[in-house]
Amino acid sequence: MLRALTLVSVMVATAIVARPRLPIAQSNLPRSEPKRWVFIHSQLGVQGGAERAMEVMERSAKLGCNGVVLSDGTFSSAREPSPDEAKRASALLSLGERLGIEIIPAAFGPHAVLRHDLNLVEAMPVRNALFTVEGDLARHEPDPFRELTNRDFEEEDRGKPRGWDVSPGPAKVGLDAAHHYGGRRSLRLDFGPSGASASGSATVSQEIEVEPRRQYALTVWTRSEGFEPPANFQVWIMTVPKVASGKALPLAYTQWRQADGPWRAQHAVFNSIDHRRVRVRLQAANARGRLWVDTLSLAEVGLLNLVRRPGCPFVVRGEDGTVYEEGRDFEPVTDRRMGREGSAGAYRQYHEPPEGIRLAPGSRILKGARLRVSYYHSPVVFTDRVTVCMSEPRAYELARNEIRRVHRLLKPRTYFMSHDEMRIIGWCAACAARGLTPGQLLADNVKRCAAIIREEAPGASIAVWSDMFDPHHNARDDYYIVNGPLFGSWLGLPRDTIIANWNYNKRAQSLRWFADRGHPQVIAGHYDRPISDVATWLDASRGVPGIEGMMYTTWIRKYDDLEAFAKAAWKAK
Repeated sequence: MLRALTLVSVMVATAIVARPRLPIAQSNLPRSEPKRWVFIHSQLGVQGGAERAMEVMERSAKLGCNGVVLSDGTFSSAREPSPDEAKRASALLSLGERLGIEIIPAAFGPHAVLRHDLNLVEAMPVRNALFTVEGDLARHEPDPFRELTNRDFEEEDRGKPRGWDVSPGPAKVGLDAAHHYGGRRSLRLDFGPSGASASGSATVSQEIEVEPRRQYALTVWTRSEGFEPPANFQVWIMTVPKVASGKALPLAYTQWRQADGPWRAQHAVFNSIDHRRVRVRLQAANARGRLWVDTLSLAEVGLLNLVRRPGCPFVVRGEDGTVYEEGRDFEPVTDRRMGREGSAGAYRQYHEPPEGIRLAPGSRILKGARLRVSYYHSPVVFTDRVTVCMSEPRAYELARNEIRRVHRLLKPRTYFMSHDEMRIIGWCAACAARGLTPGQLLADNVKRCAAIIREEAPGASIAVWSDMFDPHHNARDDYYIVNGPLFGSWLGLPRDTIIANWNYNKRAQSLRWFADRGHPQVIAGHYDRPISDVATWLDASRGVPGIEGMMYTTWIRKYDDLEAFAKAAWKAK
C-alpha cells in the first residue's frame, strides 16, 4: 500500500511547558453508534479544497456516514491559520454538525515535521569515505573504484551479454545494434506486442563487490516501445547471503516508470551497510511491449542527501588521525537539494551530489591531502518515502505544534495518528545511543505521541493505522530499511486506541490479535479494490469482539465506489 500524505513521522518527547488546554468540540453523535467512516484527502489551504471535501461529506451523509478522517497538509503549517483557512475549517465543522458527521483529523505525518526542519529525517551512516583535496576543494573519490562488468553490453557470449546472468522467462532477451545509448549496442527485452493478453518476464543480474558503510548510486539508461504496465520494470540491489541458507534482502527500493520516447536515466541509491557484495538485478514482470537497457553505472557517491543534526555527526579526519573542525578548517557542509525537490519536505533518491568540502582560509588541511569523512544520509524508499527520526527532541516539539494548530482549527473529538509504513528506523547516532530495538523505539514514540494528544486535548479519542503494531503485518523483522525487528511496537499503544485495521491478507489473525489486546477496531476496507472484499472482511470479523465499524479508504482519491461500499459495509439503501 502506498500513501502520499500519511507516511508516519516519528517523534520522541522532551519536556515542554503546556499551554492552556482547549475544549473538545461537542458532537451530536452518540459514542455507541457504529462507526461508518470515510477517508478524505483534503486541502484546506487551497481554493476549492474544502469544497471538494464537503461534496464527499454530503454524499457520504446520505449513505449513513458519521465520521470522516481528514488527511490535510494544512494542519502542519507553523504559522497561525489564515482567515481563509479558519473560514474553510469553520464551514467544514458546521457542515459536519449539520450532517451528523464527526471530523477526525490525521496527524503526525512526516511532512508535519520535515517541512519545518529537513534534517530531522532518519538517516544512515557512511564511514570513512575518501575525499581528496584539489586546490581549496576536497572532492569525493570512490575507494576503491569498482564498475560493473560489461556495463554497456558491448561484449557478447553466445548471443547474451557477457558477465550477466540472464533468466529470460517467457520474454526474449538479446543484444540490439540498432538502438543504443552509448557504444554500439544495448540489451533488448521483448515481451510480446503491446495490448496483448499474454505477458512476459525477464531478469538480468550481476554480482559486484562494494565497501561496507558506503553510499552508492546506480544509473541505468532505458527507452521503451509500448512497454506496459509502465511500472513493471525495476532494479533491485540485493544482499548476497554469506551462507547458502541465508536470505537475500533488498538495499534499495525503486518505483521507476517507463514511457515511450528518447533514452532516459533512472537511478537507485543505497547504503551497503555491512555488506561486501551485492547483486544488481534488473527485473521485468508480467510486461508487454519492448524495452532497451544500456550504459549502467554503479558508483560510490559522497554527501548525497546529507543530513546535519546533533544525532548525525559529521566527522572529517586526515589519514594520520587528525580531526578537522568545521568553520576552522572547512566551510559548513550541506546538501542544498536534500528535501527540497519541488517543495520543502519533498525528498528524492537521487540528484547531483554536492561538489565536495570547501576548505576555509587558514585551514590546517594541506593541498593534496586524503581525508576520511564519516556522515549520515537520508535513504528514500520508492520515489519519496522517508521517516522522521524518533530520537531528536525537536521533532517532538514540532509534533506538539501540529496538534495545537489542529485543535485551534477543528477542536476534534478524535485524532487519527498516521503511524503506518515506517520503512526507515533506528540508524542515526541519536537512535543508536538509546540501545533500543526499532520495535522499542516505535513503542516509546507512539506512547509519547498519544500523550501529546491527551495533554493538548484531554478527553479526545485516538485512532491509528494497524500495520506497524501488527506482528501479522509490518511489525516484524526484515521490514524495508528498518535496523532490526519491530516486535513489541504494540506495547506503546494505550489500550483504548482505536485500530484502523487494513491487513486484508491476514484479516482473521489480525482482527483477533488486536481484539485479544483489548483494542476497539474499525475495518479500513476498500483500498480501491473490488467491493466483494467487504463481505470477506465481514466474514472474518464475525465473533471478534470490539469491531466498531468500517471505513471507506481510498489512496487514489476515488469515490466512485462509495455508494456500493456503503451498501455492502453499512447496509445503506
